Amino acid sequence: MEGYLFPDTYRFPRDFPAAGVVRHMVGNFFRRVAQVRPDFRSMDPDELHDTVILASIVEREYQRPDEAGLIASVFANRLAVGARLQSCATVAYVLTEMEGREHPRVITHAELAVDSAFNTYRRRGLPPAPISNPGAVALQAAFYPAESDYWYFVLKDPETGAHHFSARSTSTTTPSSST
Repeated sequence: MEGYLFPDTYRFPRDFPAAGVVRHMVGNFFRRVAQVRPDFRSMDPDELHDTVILASIVEREYQRPDEAGLIASVFANRLAVGARLQSCATVAYVLTEMEGREHPRVITHAELAVDSAFNTYRRRGLPPAPISNPGAVALQAAFYPAESDYWYFVLKDPETGAHHFSARSTSTTTPSSST
């Protein structure tokens, strides 16, 4: 159910069944999606699932809510042309959730090469499933990415969570000074 368990504060009786918890969290997820995208039920199920996958990546990448839409725009721009997403969050997911390692402070070049369908440094397109349970900010960003010409982002201030965004160079002779 990863991707569809809305992160929120829940209060359940002590002996509430696990299946009931999951049903409640999933119900809350779809209520929240309806607030973001009221017509989501008319979407193709695969398109909705892909949007949830994208939102799950945005959830693990953004630190400042005002940047979530820009992060989503980077991924949307890359997806539109079949480029690799190159999301560190997907690599961290492989390392922590699939391999059981501690969350890396820094991802090494060797870790970027880990063989997994979830590794968007090695594979094009979206991973096969969500990598987290996205909240409202990430869902909003994935359904409505900002319009930008950005292709890259990097954390520039760990204290504030601010990222630097840059566009892909259109010149083949002069590298872009912003990337």
